[in-house]
Amino acid sequence: SVDRRPMDFELHPEWFQIGADGKPVLNGEPVVCQRPNVDHKGYLYERFLPQIREIIAKYDPEGFWFDGDYILTRPCWCPRCLAAWKAETGTDAPRDQNSPDWGKWTAWHYSRYQEYRRIVAEAIHEASPKALYTSNWSWNREPDPVPDFVDTLSGDAWSIGQVACTAMRCGSQQAVPWDIMSYATPDARDLARTYSLQTTLQEGALTMASGGVWFAWTFGGGDVPVSGIETTRIMAQFAKDRAPALGQSRSLSDVAVLDCETSWRKAGNYQPSQEATDAARCLQEADYLTDIVSEDTLRRRLAPYRVVVVPGQAYLAPETVAELQRFAADGGLVVLTGPSLSGEADGGAGFTGATRTGEAPAGPGKLPLRGTDFYVAQRTALQATGAEVALSYADGQAAVTRWRVGKGAVATFSARRLTYPDDGLLGTVLRELGAGPSYTTSAGGDAPVVCSLRAKDGQTVLHVTDLTRRVSGMAVDVNTTQYTDLNPALHGLTVSLPMAQAPTAVKAYPPLTRVSHSYADGVLKLTIGRMQAHVAIVIDGGAVSSTGMPADAPTRVARFHPEDT
Repeated sequence: SVDRRPMDFELHPEWFQIGADGKPVLNGEPVVCQRPNVDHKGYLYERFLPQIREIIAKYDPEGFWFDGDYILTRPCWCPRCLAAWKAETGTDAPRDQNSPDWGKWTAWHYSRYQEYRRIVAEAIHEASPKALYTSNWSWNREPDPVPDFVDTLSGDAWSIGQVACTAMRCGSQQAVPWDIMSYATPDARDLARTYSLQTTLQEGALTMASGGVWFAWTFGGGDVPVSGIETTRIMAQFAKDRAPALGQSRSLSDVAVLDCETSWRKAGNYQPSQEATDAARCLQEADYLTDIVSEDTLRRRLAPYRVVVVPGQAYLAPETVAELQRFAADGGLVVLTGPSLSGEADGGAGFTGATRTGEAPAGPGKLPLRGTDFYVAQRTALQATGAEVALSYADGQAAVTRWRVGKGAVATFSARRLTYPDDGLLGTVLRELGAGPSYTTSAGGDAPVVCSLRAKDGQTVLHVTDLTRRVSGMAVDVNTTQYTDLNPALHGLTVSLPMAQAPTAVKAYPPLTRVSHSYADGVLKLTIGRMQAHVAIVIDGGAVSSTGMPADAPTRVARFHPEDT
């Protein structure tokens, strides 16, 4: 057990993680302290690592998958932790968030948490060079760069939104293999969540469409029921039918949402932030091929981004600011939202040509764009100091400024927080700034379709996923937690994709999927005869264009979030 249920707490009360109130920490049950210490005492050294070595010696496993590590970031006030802190700092440990040392205290615990995971991985690798180390939900929910000792990333699915965001994040880093685990046995899940086959197939489609491995988690707390075996068979066939388009691949997304490890570390709570994932889902649903990237991933320029959105980040590393300036100078568009950057990062508005200090306008801001009145619930102060005012609210206040940098621009959006869903607001702002969608769709009714684009073995692979969710035959919000029906097939959907040259061949999977295509004026049009949940289209010879579709390209109404009754 990673964190709880050791059978011998009564014999080893010193193994408890202790809260600020001096009592054992509970996570349903008492939790152990897994922090490394100089004495090599405690649960980690006396039980956990010896069990790992024993398992390897007796059973020679292919790898270890640990669940629950992600809750161990919380501070611990056990005697060993208190003594270690005092030995390093000479002060007593703070007990609440109002203490001036609270930030140092949480950062110190996070570094020791990182050290715990490294010690576990090295214990595995030393005892068995072949065995893989995986910590469930570690390094795939937050921007922390993946350490060298990590062999795979993994996460068990809880919602379609969680899977979409994980795929956008993991699919961008392109260094560590990753998987999403879908539950193949619905009656083994918590009663508050009802998993359907349709949900499971949509999770698999999003995972494989971003270069991930789809993991069928088939279990039943006893005998696996017939329904679980049948679901697993369908999942396996779903993957096999698409096998030629799957496997190792590289992201060809042209929009990046930056989740900054600098801001994340400054915040000190080491929890996933919503700003980046909310913005990414808004853009994905507005027909932008989107990755969620850390500063480290962005600086490596792994994908042909033309837009970088920096949502709600107050701190950037100086080298990240320099990279964004180079990116804009080369013709890219940088869009910043939320609070003002720190003076160190912004260089006194030299990076944006605008300031976000002072008193924010009162009340929500109405932003009329392209025949729609959008609303920003919480605005920030925004004054152009060298930039132009590109968009204004109905009350005359600046909504978006644009600072020309070389061939590109840095735009600042007066929105303290962009929440999801945004009814198309962020995508429309990008269009107003000249950055059209990555692709467009037409026909196919109003199905909520998302696409991803990958490079694989010299080919381009377009993945098209239908996220329609139906309950009792009625289309509902894509984020519903209700049991969903199997979707009927989608007919005649056309995807238009900018390509620098015509392809030499186009083939679609699963087998027998009919796709007709035409190429004219730098746009490849692909019409899918029939699809259920997902289609992968392999394109030979076509070079992807980095321009995106025209900013005035028509928008198909897709019902990601139909109004409820």
